[in-house]
Amino acid sequence: MSSLETANVQRQHASQEDTGRRRYTIALASASVFLFWAALYIYMPILSVYAAYQGAAASLVGVILGSYGVSQLVLRIPLGVISDRTGRRRLFVLLGFAVAAASCLMLAWAPSPVWLLVGRTLAGVAASTWVCSTVLYASYFPAEEAVRATSLATFLSGAGQMVALPLGGRLADAVGWTAPFGAGAAIAVLGGLVFLTVGDRRVAPTSGTPLEGLGRVIKRPLLLAVAGVALVGQYIGQATTYGFVPTYATSVLHVSNTALGLVGTLTTLGYTLGALAASWLACRMRPRFVLVLGLALCAISTWAVPLCGSLLVLVPVRFFAGVGFGFLYPVAMGMSSTGVPAEDRASAMGVFQALYALGMFVGPAASGWLVQGWGLSTMFQVTSLLPLAAALGVLALPA
Repeated sequence: MSSLETANVQRQHASQEDTGRRRYTIALASASVFLFWAALYIYMPILSVYAAYQGAAASLVGVILGSYGVSQLVLRIPLGVISDRTGRRRLFVLLGFAVAAASCLMLAWAPSPVWLLVGRTLAGVAASTWVCSTVLYASYFPAEEAVRATSLATFLSGAGQMVALPLGGRLADAVGWTAPFGAGAAIAVLGGLVFLTVGDRRVAPTSGTPLEGLGRVIKRPLLLAVAGVALVGQYIGQATTYGFVPTYATSVLHVSNTALGLVGTLTTLGYTLGALAASWLACRMRPRFVLVLGLALCAISTWAVPLCGSLLVLVPVRFFAGVGFGFLYPVAMGMSSTGVPAEDRASAMGVFQALYALGMFVGPAASGWLVQGWGLSTMFQVTSLLPLAAALGVLALPA
């Protein structure tokens, strides 16, 4: 064998080893993403009902749910900027697992709605590290596969929620109210241990001051536009799926906690399948049209909730709501980093996720106010108008 042939064989072997290591790293990172979101959402089928059981009025229930978004609104941009400034991602992700476990323990211990508010706020602090997680996860893929990477990350987050939601409802019925929170803490610890085995992918620290890096990304019109779409999606999701759909199901349809878990599971199944299909659709049509389709599904499924007279009708309605959410996030997230240099991507992701976190807070708070003043049906009808307005805005974007 000639020296040239030997060199070619060595390069092929090295390439195969690199591919094998990359796949192994992606597999471990994928498992940690799955566990992270399972820990944060295992108790969500019962949280609003449990808060009411603890004596919280509808408006306070909305504030408790919305506190999850407030902490993310405050922290996601600084975390992205600091991550770019230091070139580090992994440390922040590990801190996210630790805070997720602490928030679950706080919720399990909470003797009053005020402490539920503190615990859910800590959950938002943990979720803020998703800025670093998504950028680190995408770094294991080629740059041209940004939408595929974010679609897979979104799929995994949805899969973690889908598995956790029915488990949480079942645990609450079989063991007691606090069981889902204890399980969430254990899952967060396990996820952190898995992530300890994942290698870091450090980048060169960003140049200039933190404000200069932030200024470079915040001037991008596409970033702001797709963040607005995600904001509307989060508003609707937090107001309905994790807010007042469980209230409607228990107060009007009189379902059990286990049935609440089923509703959440089917919604998340739709979300997971929608996220998986999003990258395929975005390759075959303009991404903006995928966003419009997702917004239309969100509008119709939200408007239809008060028309559901049984669990058998509510379940498919919420499934299609999940599909709509699944179309929105990976496409919008992938578009948010289009053309952004590697050293600024955590800052860009921080801006994107901070803006949509505004919807996490405003959605539950505003919907709680609407429910208390005008009733459940009016809240769903008013909320269904928001994605229609957002769809018109997306269609008006420059080609």
